[in-house]
Amino acid sequence: MRGALLLGLLSLACSGEPTGVGAPCTDGTNCGEAPTVACIRAWPQGYCTEVGCSLGSCPEGARCVSGIQFADVSFDAYCLATCQEASDCRDRYRCVDIGAAEKVCAPSLP
Repeated sequence: MRGALLLGLLSLACSGEPTGVGAPCTDGTNCGEAPTVACIRAWPQGYCTEVGCSLGSCPEGARCVSGIQFADVSFDAYCLATCQEASDCRDRYRCVDIGAAEKVCAPSLP
Protein backbone atom coordinates (compact mmCIF):
# COMPACT_ATOMS: atom_id res chain seq x y z
CA MET A 1 0.00 0.00 0.00
CA ARG A 2 2.71 2.49 0.95
CA GLY A 3 4.60 1.69 -2.28
CA ALA A 4 1.50 2.33 -4.35
CA LEU A 5 0.85 5.59 -2.53
CA LEU A 6 4.43 6.68 -3.02
CA LEU A 7 4.29 5.93 -6.73
CA GLY A 8 1.00 7.76 -7.02
CA LEU A 9 2.34 10.90 -5.36
CA LEU A 10 5.85 11.08 -6.71
CA SER A 11 7.29 10.40 -10.10
CA LEU A 12 11.00 9.63 -10.12
CA ALA A 13 12.95 10.56 -13.21
CA CYS A 14 16.14 9.83 -15.09
CA SER A 15 15.88 12.45 -17.83
CA GLY A 16 14.36 15.80 -18.68
CA GLU A 17 15.03 19.51 -18.57
CA PRO A 18 16.20 20.58 -15.12
CA THR A 19 14.12 23.26 -13.44
CA GLY A 20 15.44 23.10 -9.87
CA VAL A 21 14.13 22.37 -6.42
CA GLY A 22 10.80 24.10 -5.83
CA ALA A 23 9.94 24.51 -9.51
CA PRO A 24 6.53 23.42 -10.82
CA CYS A 25 6.33 20.00 -12.46
CA THR A 26 3.95 17.41 -13.81
CA ASP A 27 6.39 14.53 -13.38
CA GLY A 28 10.03 13.94 -12.51
CA THR A 29 11.19 14.53 -16.09
CA ASN A 30 10.55 18.24 -15.48
CA CYS A 31 12.97 18.27 -12.54
CA GLY A 32 16.33 17.12 -13.88
CA GLU A 33 18.40 14.13 -14.82
CA ALA A 34 19.73 12.79 -11.52
CA PRO A 35 18.15 9.54 -10.34
CA THR A 36 17.23 11.26 -7.05
CA VAL A 37 14.95 13.94 -8.55
CA ALA A 38 11.21 13.66 -8.10
CA CYS A 39 8.02 15.63 -8.54
CA ILE A 40 5.68 15.93 -5.56
CA ARG A 41 2.59 15.91 -7.75
CA ALA A 42 0.12 16.21 -4.87
CA TRP A 43 1.40 19.74 -4.10
CA PRO A 44 0.01 22.76 -6.04
CA GLN A 45 1.33 22.73 -9.64
CA GLY A 46 3.77 19.99 -8.55
CA TYR A 47 7.06 20.60 -6.71
CA CYS A 48 10.49 19.49 -7.90
CA THR A 49 12.63 17.94 -5.18
CA GLU A 50 15.60 15.66 -4.63
CA VAL A 51 15.10 12.68 -2.35
CA GLY A 52 17.45 10.82 -0.04
CA CYS A 53 19.39 14.00 0.77
CA SER A 54 21.59 14.78 3.74
CA LEU A 55 22.61 18.09 5.33
CA GLY A 56 24.50 20.11 2.74
CA SER A 57 23.74 17.83 -0.22
CA CYS A 58 20.89 19.87 -1.78
CA PRO A 59 21.61 22.32 -4.59
CA GLU A 60 22.12 26.00 -3.85
CA GLY A 61 18.87 27.64 -2.77
CA ALA A 62 17.52 24.44 -1.20
CA ARG A 63 17.72 22.68 2.16
CA CYS A 64 17.45 19.04 3.13
CA VAL A 65 14.38 18.43 5.27
CA SER A 66 14.60 15.28 7.36
CA GLY A 67 12.22 13.92 9.95
CA ILE A 68 9.56 16.57 9.25
CA GLN A 69 6.38 15.34 7.63
CA PHE A 70 4.44 17.43 5.16
CA ALA A 71 1.13 16.28 3.70
CA ASP A 72 1.44 13.82 0.82
CA VAL A 73 5.22 13.31 1.12
CA SER A 74 6.40 9.83 2.04
CA PHE A 75 10.15 10.43 2.00
CA ASP A 76 12.15 10.84 5.19
CA ALA A 77 14.66 13.25 3.60
CA TYR A 78 14.06 15.56 0.62
CA CYS A 79 15.15 19.00 -0.60
CA LEU A 80 12.89 22.04 -0.38
CA ALA A 81 13.53 25.54 -1.73
CA THR A 82 14.70 28.01 0.92
CA CYS A 83 13.10 31.39 1.58
CA GLN A 84 13.22 34.38 3.86
CA GLU A 85 9.65 35.56 3.34
CA ALA A 86 6.47 34.46 1.57
CA SER A 87 7.26 36.48 -1.57
CA ASP A 88 10.29 34.20 -2.13
CA CYS A 89 7.91 31.28 -2.74
CA ARG A 90 5.58 30.47 -5.65
CA ASP A 91 1.86 31.23 -5.55
CA ARG A 92 -0.02 28.86 -3.18
CA TYR A 93 3.16 28.30 -1.14
CA ARG A 94 4.32 29.92 2.09
CA CYS A 95 7.66 30.38 3.81
CA VAL A 96 7.69 27.87 6.69
CA ASP A 97 9.94 27.96 9.75
CA ILE A 98 11.00 24.35 10.34
CA GLY A 99 13.33 25.20 13.22
CA ALA A 100 16.46 25.10 11.05
CA ALA A 101 18.87 27.77 9.82
CA GLU A 102 16.68 28.50 6.77
CA LYS A 103 12.94 28.54 6.21
CA VAL A 104 11.51 26.53 3.31
CA CYS A 105 8.72 26.94 0.75
CA ALA A 106 5.84 24.54 1.40
CA PRO A 107 2.17 24.50 0.36
CA SER A 108 -0.21 26.95 1.98
CA LEU A 109 -3.06 25.37 3.86
CA PRO A 110 -6.23 25.05 1.77
